Amino acid sequence: INGLRVCVRKRPAKPNETDCVECIGHQILLHEDKVKVDLTKYESVTKFNLDGVFGENHATTDVYDESVRYLIDNFFAGGTSTCFCFGQTASGKTFTLFGEGGGTHQQHEGSSLDASADSGGIYMLAASSAFDRLRLLQEREGMG
Repeated sequence: INGLRVCVRKRPAKPNETDCVECIGHQILLHEDKVKVDLTKYESVTKFNLDGVFGENHATTDVYDESVRYLIDNFFAGGTSTCFCFGQTASGKTFTLFGEGGGTHQQHEGSSLDASADSGGIYMLAASSAFDRLRLLQEREGMG
């Protein structure tokens, strides 16, 4: 896959927030309550088509497998790969990238790259995939 991919991960709404975002396939639907000039209330729905859409029930491994894993393949094929998150404060960027606790659990668990759990974030999953790939290459070349 070449080029830029744009994906969205929706975090669960907090108890004091109105959930106005709906994830359907590769679309985000933004529902907004509005008022016309004559004071008639209506709901406006804006649709955004994206390369990947992940609702609050998707695991970090789903986001990684469908949106980031190909970057590791691209890197090992000699390409340049970049992944970053963009969004407002408290939108879930740190959770997605570093996992539960913003990656602080990794400091307490040592330097193991066990990416089997969802708690590691996509950076840990990518690092684990890269090191697994390196191990396979070393074994094939008789260096492992």
